[in-house]
Amino acid sequence: MHFILRILIYFRFLFAAVWLLPSLSVAEKDFSSWRKFSQGDLISESKALHPGSTVNLGLRIKLKKHWHTYWINPGDSGAPPRLEFNNSEGLRVLAVDMPFPERLQTGPLTSFGYSNEVIFPIQISVDSKLKPGQIGRIEINAEWLICEDVCIPAIDTVTLELPIQNGGELEPSEHFERLQLARARVPSSWIGYPKFVDVESKSHLTIEPWAPRRKFVDFFGFKESGLAATPPKSESVGDSLKLYFDRGTTPRLDSDSVGVLIFQNSSGQLRAQQLGRTDVKIWTQKKNAGAVWRELLGMLILAWLGGLVLNLMPCVFPVLSIKLFSLVKLSAAHPKEVRWQNLSYVAGVVVSFLIIALALVAFRSLGQFVGWGFQLQSPLFVTLMAWLFSALALNLAGVFELEFISGGIGHKLTRMGGLSGSFFTGV
Repeated sequence: MHFILRILIYFRFLFAAVWLLPSLSVAEKDFSSWRKFSQGDLISESKALHPGSTVNLGLRIKLKKHWHTYWINPGDSGAPPRLEFNNSEGLRVLAVDMPFPERLQTGPLTSFGYSNEVIFPIQISVDSKLKPGQIGRIEINAEWLICEDVCIPAIDTVTLELPIQNGGELEPSEHFERLQLARARVPSSWIGYPKFVDVESKSHLTIEPWAPRRKFVDFFGFKESGLAATPPKSESVGDSLKLYFDRGTTPRLDSDSVGVLIFQNSSGQLRAQQLGRTDVKIWTQKKNAGAVWRELLGMLILAWLGGLVLNLMPCVFPVLSIKLFSLVKLSAAHPKEVRWQNLSYVAGVVVSFLIIALALVAFRSLGQFVGWGFQLQSPLFVTLMAWLFSALALNLAGVFELEFISGGIGHKLTRMGGLSGSFFTGV
């Protein structure tokens, strides 16, 4: 009977392995680095700069086929890009603009973003104190999310250096026309006053004046508007356009935060106009030392509170009794010894997490796709985990024994006594 049971278990394990094999074909994609699916760089409309002038640059993001990134309002899912300007020599950022997006449908989710390639126009001013022969330099820490059937955060530092030229006409760069097209996709401000009417879960927006020869194409609401990501229904009535929306989950609709209207003019060209404004900025200047320390302190306080909550979880709380019992044994010891034992235990915990964090940072600095949770988007990783846990289940069921693995290694380290024992208990 026992022999038949072992045969059945082996058969189930073999069936599970064969069943999981097709998923390996899905795992042919290597998600180890975001650089395989997207690249970012800085481009300029001219090959040089004039002191005291204003010039247009662009952050260009290239995307592999079927991949996309996001607008300032990502829609039902996603995240907008984030830029931090630092170490700029003689150049100061005035504005970062976002071209109007396209609709991206992933199952029931509607997102707003870009595919293939997108250029975010950046307007900068050149310091009038710069002299001919010097170099104007700008550096941006950029972060953008790229998605296909998985999502990967792209984090990169892009730089651009341009020589300073005194007088004369600046020579256009090879990117001049591309930057002009990108700027043409940046919405201009709508002259007029949009009117909203709210009825229960529906809203309609009246836009005036509206030329009948224009053709409505689409509307993208700002995040703060509270509009759903689904496309609105449109109706042209005389010199006005009416758009009918579904309300989002957090309606905060007002005329100061509306969205971007896309339409075709009488010549058939696409035009975009912004109704109202959005307070969400995708860029910041480099923080000063005081701001960095305040931000770090806030993160540490939140991490500490998170640790307190975590210790109350069912998967952690019972484990604390292990250390509690060891502390009870030290009740008769000198307070100084108890203090050192506690510090040694804490050191074991902290050192373990520092090793993990440093390993993650090292891989991330190489552009590798690593982070807690992201590995579960890889079909290969999920397949290997399924096989591993199947093998562990069979091992626990007594089908086979793993003689080369000693379950007592960790137990022996924690029983060493003294500071070493406390340290490995923390580990």
